[in-house]
Amino acid sequence: MINPVLAEPRTNKTTVAAPLLTLFTVLKPFEGEADTHQRNAIASWQALQPQVEIILFSDSDIPADIHLKFQCHHTRKTNEHGTPLLDDVFRIAASEGRGAARAFVNADIILDHRFVQATKRLIQSEWKSWLAIGQRTEYEMPADVDHANDDWIAECFKKIESDGTGASIVCKDYFVFPADLYQDIPAFAIGRGN
Repeated sequence: MINPVLAEPRTNKTTVAAPLLTLFTVLKPFEGEADTHQRNAIASWQALQPQVEIILFSDSDIPADIHLKFQCHHTRKTNEHGTPLLDDVFRIAASEGRGAARAFVNADIILDHRFVQATKRLIQSEWKSWLAIGQRTEYEMPADVDHANDDWIAECFKKIESDGTGASIVCKDYFVFPADLYQDIPAFAIGRGN
Protein backbone atom coordinates (compact mmCIF):
# COMPACT_ATOMS: atom_id res chain seq x y z
CA MET A 1 0.00 0.00 0.00
CA ILE A 2 1.04 3.57 -0.62
CA ASN A 3 0.44 6.26 1.94
CA PRO A 4 -1.32 8.97 -0.12
CA VAL A 5 -0.05 11.70 2.20
CA LEU A 6 3.51 11.01 1.08
CA ALA A 7 2.85 10.15 -2.55
CA GLU A 8 2.29 12.66 -5.31
CA PRO A 9 -1.16 12.56 -6.93
CA ARG A 10 -1.21 10.51 -10.13
CA THR A 11 -3.06 11.69 -13.17
CA ASN A 12 -4.13 9.42 -15.99
CA LYS A 13 -3.03 11.53 -18.97
CA THR A 14 -3.76 9.07 -21.76
CA THR A 15 -6.39 11.40 -23.22
CA VAL A 16 -5.75 14.92 -24.51
CA ALA A 17 -9.37 15.98 -24.99
CA ALA A 18 -11.35 17.05 -21.96
CA PRO A 19 -13.71 14.36 -20.68
CA LEU A 20 -17.45 14.90 -20.52
CA LEU A 21 -17.64 14.03 -16.84
CA THR A 22 -15.39 14.15 -13.78
CA LEU A 23 -16.29 11.35 -11.34
CA PHE A 24 -15.03 11.78 -7.78
CA THR A 25 -15.52 9.87 -4.56
CA VAL A 26 -14.27 9.39 -1.02
CA LEU A 27 -13.07 5.82 -0.54
CA LYS A 28 -13.43 3.63 2.51
CA PRO A 29 -10.41 1.59 3.61
CA PHE A 30 -9.76 -1.25 1.14
CA GLU A 31 -10.68 -4.02 3.57
CA GLY A 32 -13.12 -6.93 3.32
CA GLU A 33 -16.31 -6.25 1.35
CA ALA A 34 -15.37 -2.59 0.87
CA ASP A 35 -12.29 -3.68 -1.09
CA THR A 36 -14.35 -5.86 -3.44
CA HIS A 37 -17.17 -3.35 -3.88
CA GLN A 38 -14.85 -0.40 -4.51
CA ARG A 39 -12.70 -2.32 -6.98
CA ASN A 40 -15.82 -3.35 -8.93
CA ALA A 41 -17.12 0.23 -8.96
CA ILE A 42 -13.80 1.78 -9.99
CA ALA A 43 -13.37 -0.84 -12.75
CA SER A 44 -16.83 0.09 -14.11
CA TRP A 45 -15.92 3.78 -14.05
CA GLN A 46 -12.61 3.09 -15.77
CA ALA A 47 -14.53 1.34 -18.59
CA LEU A 48 -16.25 4.70 -19.28
CA GLN A 49 -12.97 6.43 -20.19
CA PRO A 50 -12.22 8.60 -22.14
CA GLN A 51 -15.66 10.16 -21.53
CA VAL A 52 -14.95 10.30 -17.81
CA GLU A 53 -12.00 11.10 -15.61
CA ILE A 54 -11.72 9.74 -12.08
CA ILE A 55 -10.48 11.53 -8.95
CA LEU A 56 -10.23 9.46 -5.77
CA PHE A 57 -10.04 10.74 -2.19
CA SER A 58 -9.26 8.69 0.89
CA ASP A 59 -8.55 9.15 4.57
CA SER A 60 -6.60 5.85 4.57
CA ASP A 61 -4.06 4.06 2.38
CA ILE A 62 -4.94 3.45 -1.26
CA PRO A 63 -3.58 0.21 -2.77
CA ALA A 64 -0.68 0.81 -5.15
CA ASP A 65 -2.47 -0.68 -8.18
CA ILE A 66 -5.30 1.85 -7.76
CA HIS A 67 -3.02 4.75 -6.84
CA LEU A 68 -0.90 4.31 -9.95
CA LYS A 69 -3.88 4.48 -12.34
CA PHE A 70 -5.83 7.43 -11.00
CA GLN A 71 -5.52 10.90 -9.57
CA CYS A 72 -5.58 10.33 -5.81
CA HIS A 73 -5.71 12.73 -2.86
CA HIS A 74 -5.61 12.30 0.88
CA THR A 75 -8.54 13.88 2.73
CA ARG A 76 -7.00 16.09 5.36
CA LYS A 77 -10.11 17.63 6.90
CA THR A 78 -12.23 15.54 9.27
CA ASN A 79 -14.80 16.19 11.97
CA GLU A 80 -14.35 15.28 15.65
CA HIS A 81 -15.24 11.64 14.84
CA GLY A 82 -12.60 11.35 12.11
CA THR A 83 -15.18 11.44 9.30
CA PRO A 84 -13.91 13.17 6.13
CA LEU A 85 -15.37 16.60 5.37
CA LEU A 86 -16.53 17.31 1.84
CA ASP A 87 -15.69 21.00 1.35
CA ASP A 88 -12.06 20.21 0.52
CA VAL A 89 -13.06 17.26 -1.67
CA PHE A 90 -15.47 19.39 -3.75
CA ARG A 91 -12.95 22.25 -3.98
CA ILE A 92 -10.21 19.97 -5.34
CA ALA A 93 -12.61 18.26 -7.76
CA ALA A 94 -13.72 21.69 -8.98
CA SER A 95 -10.17 22.96 -9.50
CA GLU A 96 -8.60 19.80 -10.95
CA GLY A 97 -11.54 18.27 -12.80
CA ARG A 98 -11.74 18.89 -16.54
CA GLY A 99 -15.23 17.56 -17.30
CA ALA A 100 -18.17 19.74 -18.27
CA ALA A 101 -20.02 18.09 -15.37
CA ARG A 102 -19.02 16.64 -12.01
CA ALA A 103 -20.42 13.53 -10.35
CA PHE A 104 -19.88 12.82 -6.68
CA VAL A 105 -20.58 9.07 -6.50
CA ASN A 106 -20.46 6.66 -3.59
CA ALA A 107 -17.38 4.50 -3.99
CA ASP A 108 -19.29 1.22 -4.33
CA ILE A 109 -21.65 2.21 -7.17
CA ILE A 110 -21.24 0.39 -10.48
CA LEU A 111 -22.01 2.61 -13.48
CA ASP A 112 -22.46 1.91 -17.16
CA HIS A 113 -22.69 3.96 -20.36
CA ARG A 114 -26.27 5.05 -19.53
CA PHE A 115 -24.94 7.22 -16.70
CA VAL A 116 -22.72 9.11 -19.15
CA GLN A 117 -25.54 9.36 -21.73
CA ALA A 118 -27.93 10.82 -19.14
CA THR A 119 -25.29 13.34 -18.07
CA LYS A 120 -24.71 14.33 -21.68
CA ARG A 121 -28.44 14.98 -22.15
CA LEU A 122 -28.43 17.22 -19.06
CA ILE A 123 -25.38 19.14 -20.26
CA GLN A 124 -27.02 19.69 -23.66
CA SER A 125 -30.39 20.66 -22.16
CA GLU A 126 -31.74 24.20 -22.01
CA TRP A 127 -31.16 24.31 -18.25
CA LYS A 128 -28.23 26.43 -17.12
CA SER A 129 -28.21 24.97 -13.62
CA TRP A 130 -29.35 21.51 -12.62
CA LEU A 131 -28.68 18.78 -10.10
CA ALA A 132 -29.35 15.06 -10.65
CA ILE A 133 -29.56 12.87 -7.56
CA GLY A 134 -30.10 9.12 -7.52
CA GLN A 135 -30.11 6.00 -5.42
CA ARG A 136 -28.72 2.56 -6.02
CA THR A 137 -30.31 -0.77 -6.73
CA GLU A 138 -29.11 -3.32 -4.20
CA TYR A 139 -27.46 -6.44 -5.61
CA GLU A 140 -24.84 -8.67 -4.03
CA MET A 141 -22.03 -8.95 -6.56
CA PRO A 142 -19.87 -12.07 -6.57
CA ALA A 143 -16.40 -11.46 -5.16
CA ASP A 144 -14.66 -12.96 -8.19
CA VAL A 145 -15.75 -10.62 -11.01
CA ASP A 146 -13.38 -10.82 -13.99
CA HIS A 147 -12.79 -7.19 -14.97
CA ALA A 148 -10.78 -8.31 -18.01
CA ASN A 149 -14.00 -9.68 -19.52
CA ASP A 150 -15.39 -6.78 -21.56
CA ASP A 151 -18.97 -7.95 -20.99
CA TRP A 152 -18.87 -8.05 -17.19
CA ILE A 153 -20.67 -4.72 -16.73
CA ALA A 154 -23.51 -5.59 -19.15
CA GLU A 155 -23.89 -8.99 -17.48
CA CYS A 156 -23.92 -7.32 -14.08
CA PHE A 157 -26.70 -4.91 -15.09
CA LYS A 158 -28.82 -7.76 -16.53
CA LYS A 159 -28.66 -9.46 -13.13
CA ILE A 160 -29.31 -6.20 -11.28
CA GLU A 161 -32.39 -5.47 -13.41
CA SER A 162 -33.83 -8.95 -12.81
CA ASP A 163 -32.73 -9.65 -9.22
CA GLY A 164 -31.93 -6.26 -7.69
CA THR A 165 -34.03 -4.41 -5.13
CA GLY A 166 -34.36 -0.66 -4.71
CA ALA A 167 -32.39 0.90 -1.88
CA SER A 168 -34.12 2.87 0.85
CA ILE A 169 -35.54 6.24 -0.18
CA VAL A 170 -33.07 7.91 2.20
CA CYS A 171 -30.12 6.64 0.14
CA LYS A 172 -28.51 9.24 -2.09
CA ASP A 173 -25.70 7.54 -4.00
CA TYR A 174 -24.75 10.06 -6.66
CA PHE A 175 -24.98 13.78 -7.31
CA VAL A 176 -24.34 15.06 -10.83
CA PHE A 177 -24.08 18.79 -11.59
CA PRO A 178 -22.47 21.29 -13.99
CA ALA A 179 -18.79 22.01 -13.38
CA ASP A 180 -19.44 25.60 -12.25
CA LEU A 181 -21.74 24.59 -9.39
CA TYR A 182 -20.79 23.50 -5.87
CA GLN A 183 -17.19 24.67 -6.04
CA ASP A 184 -17.48 26.06 -2.54
CA ILE A 185 -19.68 24.12 -0.12
CA PRO A 186 -19.93 24.00 3.69
CA ALA A 187 -17.81 21.49 5.60
CA PHE A 188 -20.38 18.67 5.51
CA ALA A 189 -19.25 15.29 6.83
CA ILE A 190 -19.60 12.44 4.36
CA GLY A 191 -22.56 10.21 5.17
CA ARG A 192 -21.42 6.75 6.21
CA GLY A 193 -23.51 3.90 7.56
CA ASN A 194 -22.21 1.40 10.06
